[in-house]
Amino acid sequence: MATVVQESTFLGSVRRTLLRTEGGELLRMQHPVGERAEFGERVGVTIDEVPVAVREVA
Repeated sequence: MATVVQESTFLGSVRRTLLRTEGGELLRMQHPVGERAEFGERVGVTIDEVPVAVREVA
């Protein structure tokens, strides 16, 4: 999936990056600090299916 970097924030041991898809959807991802992309850069993203557990918080 082709995306464009909207912002990227350094959080110490990780970075959090906001991406916009060609369809306009926003994706936020957390990744290692060494994987850095600049604002406006086009990057490819793949999303692997993984099981997710959800619990209600009272």
